Amino acid sequence: MIIAPTFGVAGNFLSKEKRADLPAEVINEISKVTGFVRTLDIVNKILGYIPIVGIGVGVTRVWIQLFEPTSKSMDTNALVRGIIEILGLGLLLLIPDILITAERHWVAK
Repeated sequence: MIIAPTFGVAGNFLSKEKRADLPAEVINEISKVTGFVRTLDIVNKILGYIPIVGIGVGVTRVWIQLFEPTSKSMDTNALVRGIIEILGLGLLLLIPDILITAERHWVAK
């Protein structure tokens, strides 16, 4: 599968209290999975910027949102992003992605 679901990243399911009760090995494994999913998400976004490749990424993104039973809820942003990528306009998403990343970086500090 090309697209890794960005919903349900392992660390987001656990509250701070529940994480405090887990052994260090389990927390390390959760961190590895979370990092891997984030890396796949970044790779998929980069591939979506390339017009021909972006069509395949967009189709996969839309397919997951519409037809995968594992999706707990419809992610409208992913659906719109997939449609834009299918149209070959994925490169237009580069500027909003950079702005959102910069904003998250500065807010985190």
